[in-house]
Amino acid sequence: MANNKEAMALVVDIGAGMSEAAPGFDSPLQITSDVLQMIVQRKMFQQSKDELALILYGTDETNNDLADENNYQNINVAFSLSPANWHLFEEIQKIKPGNAPADLVDAIVVAADHLRRETEGKRGFVAKRVLLFTNAATPFNDHSLKIILESLRRQDIIVDAIGPTWGQQDDDNQHDENDRPDSPMHTSEH
Repeated sequence: MANNKEAMALVVDIGAGMSEAAPGFDSPLQITSDVLQMIVQRKMFQQSKDELALILYGTDETNNDLADENNYQNINVAFSLSPANWHLFEEIQKIKPGNAPADLVDAIVVAADHLRRETEGKRGFVAKRVLLFTNAATPFNDHSLKIILESLRRQDIIVDAIGPTWGQQDDDNQHDENDRPDSPMHTSEH
C-alpha cells in the first residue's frame, strides 16, 4: 500500500453569489467546476492514490453525518472519500447553483469530520486537506472560525481557501472586507 497519499475534501460553495457573473464572463461556480474537473482528470491520468471527497454547501438537500434538525443543514457529501474516478468527474459536471443558505464554517467542519471518519484506521495517508472553493459572498458565522481552524491544525488537517479575489488589491490599492488583518479570512503572501 502506498504510504504517501493525501485525503482531500473538495468543498464547493454553490450559493447564489457563486452563480453571478458579469456579461461575457464565467461565474465563479463555472470556474470552480472547470478547476475541479482538471484536478480529477490529473489525478486519474496520473493514477494517483490520493483520495477525494466532494462536499457541496448551499444545496437544497442535506446529506452529512453531522446534520440534525438545526445544525449542518444544506450541506451535501456528494461523493465520499475514494480515489479519483469518472463517477466523481460526472458529479462535478452536474454541479448546479443552489438556493439554500449554508455556512462555510459548518461546511469546513463537515469536511474535516468526513476526512477523519473516512481515514480513521486506514494507513498510508500522509496529509489531510480541505480545499474550499468560495467567493465568500454569503454571510457566515465567523465567531468560532479561529477555534475551529486551530482544532484542525492540531488534527493535521490543512485548509486552503480558493476564491476569485482573495489576497488581491483592487485598482485604488484598498483591501476588501475579507482582507482586513483582523478578519479570519485574511490572506497574506508568505
